[in-house]
Amino acid sequence: MKKQIIFYTIISIFFSCNPTSNAQNGARSEEYKVLNSTLPAIGDYKNGILKNVYVDPQYGKDFFKNEIANTLIDHVSEQIYSRNKEELDRIQKSSNLSLKEKKAKQSELEQNVTIEVSDFLSKEDINYMSQFIGEGEKWNRQKLIPPLFLTKSKEAIKVSMPVFNESKTMASYFVGDQYSLSIRFCKKENGKWVYFCSGTIWIS
Repeated sequence: MKKQIIFYTIISIFFSCNPTSNAQNGARSEEYKVLNSTLPAIGDYKNGILKNVYVDPQYGKDFFKNEIANTLIDHVSEQIYSRNKEELDRIQKSSNLSLKEKKAKQSELEQNVTIEVSDFLSKEDINYMSQFIGEGEKWNRQKLIPPLFLTKSKEAIKVSMPVFNESKTMASYFVGDQYSLSIRFCKKENGKWVYFCSGTIWIS
């Protein structure tokens, strides 16, 4: 009995003193949460995900560290438009505008909303995240929630392993297919990951 107690004590100490192992397990869990929450959000899942995690040395640590801040954000979530919520509310409440005029002004305001990577990621964030770019392995089918699924199809999208800033409030990953590659940024709100914005890296 004493031998068993000693054995289990040693095992528990080993795992508690192995922060790398614990951190990796936690990180992987969080990475799947990012994908499960944000990939279906704008329909990327329809042709499935390639079984292997997307890794490309050309878009690795150096690229992320030196170039990602210059990425042109060309697609944003509705959440970004809410930065102008006060103005939008003012337009809606105005008694001097017709419904048609309100819609026109709202549309104009939303189209003029722009955002840059530096608005939501600091240099420190980018440097930290760049350390983890390019980690590759096969996706775990059991950790992906439907409608996400894995496939070998040429029509499938390729997805890199998400990386996080140090505070775990922002995440980023590459998404692409045969014709384009984009980088997606996600934000954690109220304990859940939501799509934030994305920028095109290349398109053919």
